[in-house]
Amino acid sequence: MKGKNKFRSVIIGIVVVLLLSLLTGCNLPRESVEFWWDNLGLGEANDVIVDDGFDESEPYDYDSEPFPLEPGDSVDDAAPALTLAEELPGEVDTSVPDGTYVGITTLPDFWDNLEGGHWQGTIEENEITIIVAADGNVSGALIAMRKGDKSTPIDGCVSQINLYTEATLSGQLTETGGAIEMQITRTDEIWRSGCPSGTETKTESGNVQAQVSIIGNRIIKGAVPDYFSFETIKR
Repeated sequence: MKGKNKFRSVIIGIVVVLLLSLLTGCNLPRESVEFWWDNLGLGEANDVIVDDGFDESEPYDYDSEPFPLEPGDSVDDAAPALTLAEELPGEVDTSVPDGTYVGITTLPDFWDNLEGGHWQGTIEENEITIIVAADGNVSGALIAMRKGDKSTPIDGCVSQINLYTEATLSGQLTETGGAIEMQITRTDEIWRSGCPSGTETKTESGNVQAQVSIIGNRIIKGAVPDYFSFETIKR
């Protein structure tokens, strides 16, 4: 009889615990469970594990897991480390683009302007060659030749105006440009045939300087102020 009463008490206690759990809609606090367990004579409350999110019998290691990521976060969002090539700038190429550059001048335009744009004839030659050594030293030459049309014969006299310009080049260039000295000789010729007067030749010599720039290690452009300009390309 005594055993039946104890069994009935256990059943009643379980029912009460379940009802209280349903009414509160959550897990009972540990103190409430211990109270009912001790009063119902079901053993030591220390043997009970309450599902409250962690086990109190074991200390929690707060450093064992990282903080949770926020929505949209990614472990790849961190800035990547710089590579050695990014940390240390590369060497700047300061070498002179040596080689042979060949091009033309605007001397024909200069000659044409001297005669008011009425000149008629043929450009026989128009070339400038610039040779740049590895140390920037410059050498080279310029030659331009214009031959005018022959005049209409008058009593058998025919004339022709020809212009010649030649120059030798020197100087020193850097990787971006510099100055080129030109020792230039200009010859004006009035050629005559069957005329009372013979051929006349006038020669002038002097030094001029051209300021030049090097573009893309392939092109050298320059100009002699109030005279002519030129452009060359590397061969």
